[in-house]
Amino acid sequence: MKIMFLISVILILLLQLCNAQLDLPILPTLPGDILDEGRQNQNNTSHSSENGDLPILSTLTRNILKRLNDRENQNNEPHSSGNNGGGALRVRRLIGGVVASESEFPYQVSLRYYDVHICSGVLINDRYVLSAAHCICNLIDEPSEELNVLIGSVDYKKGEIHTVKSVKCHPDYVYGADSSWVADLAVIMLAEKVHLSSHVKPISLATYNTTFGERAIISGWGRTRLLSWLSQYLQKLSVSIIDNKACQKYYKDITILSSQICTLERKNVGACKGDSGSPLVYNNKLIGIFSWTKSCAIGFPDVFTRISYFTDFITQAMLDLDQSNEAIVNKQNNQVK
Repeated sequence: MKIMFLISVILILLLQLCNAQLDLPILPTLPGDILDEGRQNQNNTSHSSENGDLPILSTLTRNILKRLNDRENQNNEPHSSGNNGGGALRVRRLIGGVVASESEFPYQVSLRYYDVHICSGVLINDRYVLSAAHCICNLIDEPSEELNVLIGSVDYKKGEIHTVKSVKCHPDYVYGADSSWVADLAVIMLAEKVHLSSHVKPISLATYNTTFGERAIISGWGRTRLLSWLSQYLQKLSVSIIDNKACQKYYKDITILSSQICTLERKNVGACKGDSGSPLVYNNKLIGIFSWTKSCAIGFPDVFTRISYFTDFITQAMLDLDQSNEAIVNKQNNQVK
C-alpha cells in the first residue's frame, strides 16, 4: 500500500514537472502539494518522518488523490479549444512577496481539508467566507466535518479553527466543462459566527471596477518557488492592475472575461501554487479572488474573479444559506418538541 502510494506521488509529480518544462498553465493541485503539507505537519517539526519515509495520509490521500487523478485525465488550459481547465484544489503561492505582519490581513483565512491547507479564503462578515469555486465545488463532498477554515493568524499552524456549515457555488461554474474558469467563486457559510477582533475582521466588497494602472495587494500562503514548500507564514505582494485588453494579448487562446480582473508584475513576481482563493485588495476593498495563471511568475498576468461583477450573487447566496439554515434549525426544534 505504501509503495503504491509512493508510485502514485512520483508519477503525478512527474506530470507537474513536465507541465513546468512545457510552460503550460498551472495544473490542479498535485499530491506533492498535499504531501508537502503532510510532511510539514507530521510531528509539527519537520518535512519528513524520522526514518525518511513519506507520510501516509489515509482518508485524505484516498479522497483527494482519486479526485485529482480524475481531473488529471482532463485537459487543463481554461477556455481554449480542446482544453477545459480541469478543476480544483490548485495550490498556488506568492513568488517575490514578503511576510505579512500579524493583524495586517485580518480577513484572510486558510481553507483546510483534513487539516491540510488547500486554498485561501476571505472573511466578508462574521459568518461568511469567499473563495474560489475550484477549491471546493464538485471536489469535496459537503457538508464535510473535515472542511474548515483557520482564521486569526499569519501562521497557518496557529489561529482558530471554524467548521464549514455549507457552501454555495456560483451556478455558472461548471466542473469539467469549457466554463470551468467562468464564475470561479464560492460562498462559504461557517457553522458558527466568529468572534471579531483586531486579528479577525471582515473586509468590505468593492462595488465598482478598479481603474487599471492602480496597484493592489494580494496575500497568500502559496509557494515562493515552483518546487518549494507551501509558505507557513502569510505572504503579501503589491501588483499592478492591467486592462483586460492588455491581459488578453498574453492569452491568445483563452478568453479573458469582463467578470475577471488581471494583474501583472515582472518575471519572478506573482502567484504560484497555494494561492487559489487569495484576496486581491485595493483601497481596503476586496476586488478579486485569485483564480488562475500560466505557470508561476513567468511574466504572464495573474487572473482573478472580479468581485464587483458578483455582488448580487454573493448577497443572494448568503440570504439563501441563512434561510436554509434557519429552516433546518426550526425543523430540529420541532422534532425536539
